[in-house]
Amino acid sequence: MRRDSEPFKQTTLAAALKEAVIAAVVACGLFALMVGIKTDQGPTGGLVFTTRFGVVGVLVAIAFAMLGRSRLAPRPTQQPLF
Repeated sequence: MRRDSEPFKQTTLAAALKEAVIAAVVACGLFALMVGIKTDQGPTGGLVFTTRFGVVGVLVAIAFAMLGRSRLAPRPTQQPLF
């Protein structure tokens, strides 16, 4: 392998990790209230909050892994016709 391609790989890895972290932060912000807190009616008729932050953690981890994996996957290159 050529020596000048090594910094490009490091830059690609750093960029992929940066985008994956940003996606994880955005996913955490979105899912924290929509999925992380569930409201139910209590036994006396009052509002009861139930937290589900384990589910939010799983969703954030999935978002991080999927975006990181898609950014690091090799992309096919087009060969010139002539």
